[in-house]
Amino acid sequence: MLRRVPVLCVLLFVGASAAELTLREAVILALERHPDLRKAELQVASAELQLQASQAKAVWPSVSLSLAPGPGAWPALGLVASMSLPVGTTNRLSGGLQVQMGPESLLTWNLGFSFTLDLARPMAAAEPLETLAANAEESRRVLARTRNAVILNVIQGYAGLLSQQAKAEQARKSWEKAKESLASTEEKAKVGLASELEVLQARLSLIQAQLAWEQARDDFQAQKQRFFQEQLGLVEERDLVPLSVDREALVQAVQEFLEKLDLEAAVEEASEVRAAKQKLQEAQKSLEQLQRSWLPTATVELTTGPTGWRLSWTLRLDLFAPERAAQVRMAEVQVTAAQLSLETARASARQKLLREVNNVLSALKALERLPLEEERWALEEEIARRRYEAGILSEAEWRDFLASKEAFLREARDRELALLSAYLSLQAALERPVDWEAWMP
Repeated sequence: MLRRVPVLCVLLFVGASAAELTLREAVILALERHPDLRKAELQVASAELQLQASQAKAVWPSVSLSLAPGPGAWPALGLVASMSLPVGTTNRLSGGLQVQMGPESLLTWNLGFSFTLDLARPMAAAEPLETLAANAEESRRVLARTRNAVILNVIQGYAGLLSQQAKAEQARKSWEKAKESLASTEEKAKVGLASELEVLQARLSLIQAQLAWEQARDDFQAQKQRFFQEQLGLVEERDLVPLSVDREALVQAVQEFLEKLDLEAAVEEASEVRAAKQKLQEAQKSLEQLQRSWLPTATVELTTGPTGWRLSWTLRLDLFAPERAAQVRMAEVQVTAAQLSLETARASARQKLLREVNNVLSALKALERLPLEEERWALEEEIARRRYEAGILSEAEWRDFLASKEAFLREARDRELALLSAYLSLQAALERPVDWEAWMP
């Protein structure tokens, strides 16, 4: 006995009573709610604040005041200020005023200035600043990549749902046709135009069609619910809206984009290549610092007080450091290793970009073939219809042909979204803003 399809399920699937959600609205919703974006935005804010704090410390002088008890219960006052000179270097200019309170005849004071020149590592103070600036820039790039990833995931997920929905709808139509076929076969059997075996086969076909529809419908609903909850943060039911893309405009935009694409320049801008370049620069800087480590550090001090002015200087040299030669050789090895890592990163980035470009080209060619394939299917349908009307094709064979054509039409509709998805994915791989809004009214 045939299992009846619950009426409620049919109404839920066919009768669209829930509010609609377009692909554009889904993307906007994901950009507003996705936790990965909120986390990336906070990381950008944190990195920029750290950079601003370090910049203020490097540019503005530091000033400190101290007050402590001195001999005879008279207080001692100290005022010290220092700043890098030139700004951002390790060289520092310091000044200090020391005052010992007391009776007028015992008041003592000293004013001093000192300048320290580090020839071995003149820019050591600026290195943390450079690191923080690089971290802030990378955090902004991570935010842009995260935003692109969220957009692409929503577009690809929505497109997958549309395809799954179309498959479920096709399965429902096949079930309807199987019902009609069974009814027709039973009527023929009553007048002796169909055998009992044909009736049994028609019933089996109906059961198979019903099971296929229920499975496709359940898969679609489960996938849809998971997409809404994970990507959009939605719990309530929404209906999908098919996306219509201007095919000619999309093809033209993709072709122009590919013509202007400079692959080697894009490779140099890839995140993994930039990271490898940064490591190479750090290794080269470490080597240069070790090679200059024999240079002296000079300090000049100028002080004045009740006794007059006093000038002094100090020159410090590391005459012998037994580990220096080994450290230089180790740094040279690290530079070589960083150069090899850079070449590996370039090769990897080039392969990834070529793969993305090939995906776009494949999708573009598939879409360009579509008019010819549509013409072929139109001719095949005309031939199959005439053969069916002439009795050469059985009703089952005619239904199979129509199902095959419907599958082609569904796949043809997916080609536009496939090209759009590949196009936007290439933009994301190039770490450019994904141009999604122009294709989603």
